[in-house]
Amino acid sequence: MAKKKLAQTEDYARETFDAYLSKEQMAEIEEAARHPDRGCVRRIGLAFLTRSKDQLMEGMDTAGAEALMHAFDAVHAYREHLQSIIGIMESVEVRMMVVLHSALQVNPDLANVEMD
Repeated sequence: MAKKKLAQTEDYARETFDAYLSKEQMAEIEEAARHPDRGCVRRIGLAFLTRSKDQLMEGMDTAGAEALMHAFDAVHAYREHLQSIIGIMESVEVRMMVVLHSALQVNPDLANVEMD
């Protein structure tokens, strides 16, 4: 990614915010991200992408359909978890920009700091 300089934007600097998460909530999110089921569901999803429809349909019976429905539910829940994490990280980016632009107003020399 090309390097860019931190441009001064007063709109960011005017924003304020309180803590978004408690340390306990942060620990819960970290624990959920490290849950062993997350890796298993990710591998199931990726493995599913390595097969054609014909391969996946081969030998499909009631037990296979039930297993597929359980896998679907797990993949869906995992996707929702990832979307939640994306939302959190978007908030992190905005908060970082607020702090950077506020720091820039306090110390204009920071305008020379390059960001990747």
